[in-house]
Amino acid sequence: MKNRILTLVIIFLLIISTIPCVYAAEIIDSGDCDSDTLWKLYKDGTLIISDTGNIKDNAFSKDLRIKKIIIEEGITDILLF
Repeated sequence: MKNRILTLVIIFLLIISTIPCVYAAEIIDSGDCDSDTLWKLYKDGTLIISDTGNIKDNAFSKDLRIKKIIIEEGITDILLF
């Protein structure tokens, strides 16, 4: 009986581990770089840039809250100005 319960718990944990994780931190700021590019800054300092289009390289250069940047698929260019 104990082996069955242990087996079921292990199977359950394996199934749960295959579910993709969603970034679930608190958003402290957000906006857009242009009409197609969105960004979100999370409380832990993670900046996520998403959607499609491009961003200017100096768009976030003076924001000291940023600790990590994630650029998602769909961003085409980082424009240098």
